[in-house]
Amino acid sequence: DVADVAAVRAGRPFDLVVGSDVVFASRLVVPLLETIAALLADEGGGAGAGRAPECWLCLQQRDPDAHAELLRQAPRLFRVTEATFADLAGFEAAAELDCVLLRLRLRKRPRQQGGDGLGGDLQADEGAGVF
Repeated sequence: DVADVAAVRAGRPFDLVVGSDVVFASRLVVPLLETIAALLADEGGGAGAGRAPECWLCLQQRDPDAHAELLRQAPRLFRVTEATFADLAGFEAAAELDCVLLRLRLRKRPRQQGGDGLGGDLQADEGAGVF
């Protein structure tokens, strides 16, 4: 909802947007990504002043179609990097549950959809699994 996004943006600037367990229906993936993009559209200005804001999503695959849609659509708006929970103290449960941690950084301009939608822009941090 545009009014909701505007209300949240009124409290900006944001350095970080965090989401967990927010991908559960394919029809909601694009609105979720567009909302995240709108929230990241402004320069940061809080504690991380001077750095572009970013979003971290922690996901456990609940709906395979929605999860696949997110991985297909996200690179249109964001530079996407997958991080791993492996070998992180205190995150053993996340690793056991096959949770995925995605870092989303807003692109200057949205990419055009083409091919598989990934365009080679989905990256994995060192030691992370590639999907």
